[in-house]
Amino acid sequence: MKVVFSGNAIWQLVSQSDTMTWVVYIILLLMSIGCWTIFLYKLITWRIWNRSIKIALAHIKAADSIEDLVQISSKLSNTIPGYFLSRSLGQIKQLTGSGRKQLSDQKYDYLRDMQDQLIDSIVQQERSYLSFLSVSASIAPLLGLYGTIWGLIHAFIDISKKQAADITVVAPGVAEALMATLESLIIALPALAMYHYLFNRVVKIEQQLMTLSDYFLGVAQRLYWSHDLHENGE
Repeated sequence: MKVVFSGNAIWQLVSQSDTMTWVVYIILLLMSIGCWTIFLYKLITWRIWNRSIKIALAHIKAADSIEDLVQISSKLSNTIPGYFLSRSLGQIKQLTGSGRKQLSDQKYDYLRDMQDQLIDSIVQQERSYLSFLSVSASIAPLLGLYGTIWGLIHAFIDISKKQAADITVVAPGVAEALMATLESLIIALPALAMYHYLFNRVVKIEQQLMTLSDYFLGVAQRLYWSHDLHENGE
């Protein structure tokens, strides 16, 4: 019964808030929904990513031809490794043309640079939503502070109107004001933890992509790279 009473008391404080305080509550609530949506979405998609990257790394080690790479890319379509391999195969085609033309040292170095750019673009895309978490972790306490100050101003106005400062007059207004601070901390602390956790996961994704790129370049080197071309001045 005590828990129910506390919950009813908290809801009563929230329901009695003025329009500006409600605006702060709604903004904080939307922030919370956005943070948890991004966090859960990233967890689900990156769990699929981990499975697909393991499959890609296992198969690409045994790849002996460009056709093997095409099959791996098709098998992992609609995944980050599949997208990476598809773009990488496009880079090979761009440099070699339609035939089996060998890659000179210069073109092979250019392929490595394009691989690095591809990894950077994928990592940047994976980090795109993380800024919302960091911004929410920074802004939520400030919004809570604004709501608290706004509530305290109204509490003091009520005190002046009633011309009394006993605890029964002061407590409801102060409690209502502090609700904004409480809600902001409930949002900011998880948002900060989510941001650092997901940021570390992005670093791991970048490392996995670099490993996949090294394997792909190894296959490209065996199939297309010819050091003699550079020595002959091509």
